[in-house]
This record gives sequence, C-alpha cells and structure tokens, in this order.
Amino acid sequence: MKASEAVIAWNGSTTHRDEGQAGSIAVGPLLFDGDTDWTRPYFYTGGAAEVYRRNLPEKDQQFAVLRDFYALVFTYGLDPYLVHRALLHIDEYQDIIKAMGAGPDKDELGHDPDVGYARLDYPVPAVEEQRVERSFHFALAT
Repeated sequence: MKASEAVIAWNGSTTHRDEGQAGSIAVGPLLFDGDTDWTRPYFYTGGAAEVYRRNLPEKDQQFAVLRDFYALVFTYGLDPYLVHRALLHIDEYQDIIKAMGAGPDKDELGHDPDVGYARLDYPVPAVEEQRVERSFHFALAT
C-alpha cells in the first residue's frame, strides 16, 4: 500500500482504547464514508490520516515513514520489531530499508533474496497478526 493512502493506528505502551491492546499497531487504507472504521481500537492515528502526508513526493514519503518508525518506538514505546512488521505493509518503508541493504527477512512480507537483511542473531518477539478487511493489525503475543 502506498504511504499516501496508508493510515497508521496505534496504542502507546501505556495508552489504549478499551477494545485495543496497549502497544499494538495497525496499518490500513484511508477511510471513506461507508467504510468500517478499522482504527476504532486505537488511541492514535497518523500516516495518511494527516492530510499533508497524502501529497508528499516519494523521497519525502520514505523519510516520513522512517520518522513514524522512530516516533512509534521512541515516543510511544512500541516494540521495534512489531512496528517493523506493521510498516512492511507500506511500499515506501520497504523501498527505503531495501535501499539501505536491510530488507525484510525470509519470513517477512516483501522479502527479496537479492537484498540483504540487517537483523543479526537475536531473538524477535512472538507477534500476533490479524487481517481485518483491508487493514493489518499487530500485537505482541500474550
């Protein structure tokens, strides 16, 4: 999904809606009249939910998605691997990490055997992934 159309929804590590898990994240399309509100379980939204993000040039979109990664991990306390897995659904995130030679791993969305991946030998947390219509929801396994 293109960043200009991708909404990121999340709950901070200590803030969440009653129906959402703290530290969870989702990526899905912009909502229009008549669409099911897949963002309802989340306290925050960003990405293309911010109108100015919808018309950024590609390089600016890539930078904005990396800025989102940083904010989600550093400011909101989400697990870096969880955020990575969610953002793999955004084309510009895949493009920029592949350009850095750090593409998706073998079991991740968008893996390209011709592009290296950066994860060294360290454990990653168990992740629960759920597809709801056209959105993708991620939480650490409980």
